[in-house]
Amino acid sequence: MTANICDVLLTLAILLQIGDGVTTWLCLKRPDCYEANKAMKMIMSKIGVIPSLLLTKLAFSALLITGTLLYPSIYLTVVLGLICTIYAYVVWQNWSLLK
Repeated sequence: MTANICDVLLTLAILLQIGDGVTTWLCLKRPDCYEANKAMKMIMSKIGVIPSLLLTKLAFSALLITGTLLYPSIYLTVVLGLICTIYAYVVWQNWSLLK
């Protein structure tokens, strides 16, 4: 049962990474929006917005996939649930800036 929940949460977490990347990119195209994450802002200043988003989102997704495959447990379920909650809020915040 835990594996099925982890699979669902992993899928949702990856979809939210895509949503965060797309909404961040759309927000940053607007002159009144800026990147709030200082570390991400630094990476963007070094290699650009799209490469930064692709690199970080792919790396984080790969980390999530690896963790799910190697360490399926109730703790992973909780961590994935928290990640989904946080990124759902981030995507919602980005989306609300686009209105």
